[in-house]
Amino acid sequence: MNLDTTILCNDYGIGAYKLWGATQPVWNSYYNLVEALKTQHPKVVVLEELCLSHDVEYYEYANAVKNTMGLRWSRNKVEAIFASYEPEDRLNAFFPLSQYHSRYAELTEEDFHSYFWDNRLSEHNTRDWNAVCPMPEPSETTDRQPVGEKQMTYLKKILYLCKKNNIPLLVMKAPYSAPEAEKARLNTVNDYLKEEGIPVLDCLTNFREYGFDYATDFGDTAGHLNSTGCAKLTAILGQYLKDNYDLPNRTGDPLFAYATPQDAEFILGKAFVGDGQTFFLDTGKTLYSGSRDYTIFVRFATRCDSNEKVLFSCFSETEPYRGLLVRLAEDGMLDVVVGSNYYTKLALPEKEWATLAITKSGNQYTFYLEGKQAGSAQSGCESYSGTLLLGCERMANNTLGRLSAVQIDRFELYDNAKSSAECLSWTAENRVNPSREQILEGWKGAYAGIEDYTLDVPFRGDGEACLDTGVQLYADPKADWHLTADLLLDDQDGTYLSCFNEEVDAYRGLLVRKSGNTLTVQVGGGAGFSTLVFDGTHNTLDIEKTGSSYTVSFGGTLLGRLDSPTQPYYGSLLVGGERDYDLEPFRQSALTVWSLTVE
Repeated sequence: MNLDTTILCNDYGIGAYKLWGATQPVWNSYYNLVEALKTQHPKVVVLEELCLSHDVEYYEYANAVKNTMGLRWSRNKVEAIFASYEPEDRLNAFFPLSQYHSRYAELTEEDFHSYFWDNRLSEHNTRDWNAVCPMPEPSETTDRQPVGEKQMTYLKKILYLCKKNNIPLLVMKAPYSAPEAEKARLNTVNDYLKEEGIPVLDCLTNFREYGFDYATDFGDTAGHLNSTGCAKLTAILGQYLKDNYDLPNRTGDPLFAYATPQDAEFILGKAFVGDGQTFFLDTGKTLYSGSRDYTIFVRFATRCDSNEKVLFSCFSETEPYRGLLVRLAEDGMLDVVVGSNYYTKLALPEKEWATLAITKSGNQYTFYLEGKQAGSAQSGCESYSGTLLLGCERMANNTLGRLSAVQIDRFELYDNAKSSAECLSWTAENRVNPSREQILEGWKGAYAGIEDYTLDVPFRGDGEACLDTGVQLYADPKADWHLTADLLLDDQDGTYLSCFNEEVDAYRGLLVRKSGNTLTVQVGGGAGFSTLVFDGTHNTLDIEKTGSSYTVSFGGTLLGRLDSPTQPYYGSLLVGGERDYDLEPFRQSALTVWSLTVE
């Protein structure tokens, strides 16, 4: 499908990104969407329907390479490889060096003619998309043919994924020379989408009504639209999106020239997680040592379970009180103090995370919260030489105080006052979530030893949610602990307990699972025991860890003793589920844990 996102933005005010590869099968559309949703939350997902017209199990090898190599290593990429490659080719996909290691010997001067250096490697010798290649019109059959089983499976996965994440799905059929069999399959797909209530923008069947000319709107025999056809298709999609969805207007929005980290005076390199005791971050940047303007962008967790928590500060606690102080308050408000002790309160949204922007231009301050201007103030300020701190305040005696258990996953400081449009767009966007490494680093900073834990009420899993105890069993692999759990054994399979790292080649931690009549207990570096169990009973699991040695019993019977050293894992103990490679809960189970203690 040929679309021009520049037209979408300039003519319709729609910000969009094209996420597809060469002849992308629907399974790769699914895995690309899974990958995108790790960091983004689009207002609409548009799926091109051509990928559902081919009844094939696998495409050619080169196609699989192009559609999977760019994915980061994760469980999602592994699943994409299994879906995309024929069994005999999968090994190469797991060792990509074998796919291109000999390419250096084949390079010629011509390989570099399409590129030039302009601070970065850029492609400039593109196809002539003003070319005209007349194409036959598509079949007008109204017959139906069965759609490939694999194609329908992944279409349903996409529908479920969008529904689960509350994202509207629009299916689009771009014009091409559809033969009769493919058109008949697409007719079947349309019937299914109609039953599911999914809108279809059909520029294939209705190509005449939309003004497409098969004699002039195509640029090659592969069915790609030329610049004229592309502009038509983009305009049709842009108008449909504008008429049917509540999308932010990006016309002239500085978001598309958004300041990069290189423009920032300070940018948080990894998520900050305060522990309320010793952990804080000194940026080393002064805000009031002289006359200066600034902008701060921050994304933070809103939870406050104490009287107040300091998010960040550059504030003098000696008279005259002055500077910048931002605190979470227990009443669900955000306390903001600026200038010469000017104080205001901003109402926090009822959500887990929020975005805030503060600009200072001379003596004028403006506050933006969650994509809206939340207030302003005018207040002069005497000089203050203290630095900007995260998670604490500098007290009157120059010591650090009010250390707070806060979470900040994005923090940017700029040495000028950004425009209102920039601040509104930044705070309105669901900014990039912390990476796996950032999350683990945050958990590492929060670790304060093994804490005693007791399950207050029995956990009854529903297959959709699990319980996070907060107990980090393996943050210190040498720590001693004793765990007991009363497990109900019924006809359900799944995970009872986990504090387990799903990183490939580094599986480690605690994992207690039931499959059929077998209960498996893994500990430490992956060693463990299995035992036969019977449905309709409940028994107590007892695990005692001393250093790297384990003693494991079940139902009063010793399963064994073993030594299984391991590396640190900073995730916490879950009941009724596990964490995947990206540290998201998965394998939530409909199992019951009557009691659990850790000490």
